[in-house]
Amino acid sequence: MKTRKPPNWGDTRLNVLIYSLTGAGKTHFCGTVQRCRQASPTLVVDCAGGMTTLAGQNIRIVHPANMSDIQEVYDYFRHRNWRKGSQVYKSVCLDGITGINQELIMPLVKEDGENPYEDLASRTPATRQDYLKSHEVTRRTLKAFRDLCQLDEPERRIHVVMTALEKNDERREIVCPQLPGVLGIEVGSYVDVLARLSLETVGEEDDDRLERYLLTEETLDDSGLKILAKNRGNRLGAGMWKPTMTKIIKRWTAEGGEK
Repeated sequence: MKTRKPPNWGDTRLNVLIYSLTGAGKTHFCGTVQRCRQASPTLVVDCAGGMTTLAGQNIRIVHPANMSDIQEVYDYFRHRNWRKGSQVYKSVCLDGITGINQELIMPLVKEDGENPYEDLASRTPATRQDYLKSHEVTRRTLKAFRDLCQLDEPERRIHVVMTALEKNDERREIVCPQLPGVLGIEVGSYVDVLARLSLETVGEEDDDRLERYLLTEETLDDSGLKILAKNRGNRLGAGMWKPTMTKIIKRWTAEGGEK
């Protein structure tokens, strides 16, 4: 078995999973990846349908129609993201993995065919076996893309950013990514950074406003639910206002800067 030394902090490629309620700014964050010099150019894989947020930006987007398209994206980054001695893309954003599970993986495991919307009335509810299969395919997909930041060839590694919707699992008393089964709980062990994005009210009562806040350390909300979050090595601290990819990499590596 081949051995290697652990990377220096400045040489690492990040894998980040950000989850939030709809409208908190996950797709907006993907736009900041393109503006980060260490992570640009980036390719956005749109499974959330919110690309109007990125209107007018110089960013490349693909819209996968099925899991074969997702496989094609993965194979490209694993084997062909290289041109004239340099990377074509330095990062990929999967926006979002909840959509990949619901719109691409579930129709696949249910054998709904190429177009699950062709006959809406004929579709049957998913069974427990469907959810178990969906969990396994989603887990394998997340790990495959996660590993793109850990390739044996350092010059081929990329930053991987994934987004997901948020769910309150009151039975387990946690807030976590909206993924099948226990995957929403265990997914934090797959990535370097698991963070919850929210809109928080700041300012005085007569002049308050909403600001984006990225929680990067596990905590309890006002109702006592545990909000899942982590960052390896505690490089990011407890959280970050107005988060961008540049801010994250700057804290992570002690270098960075907007282009």
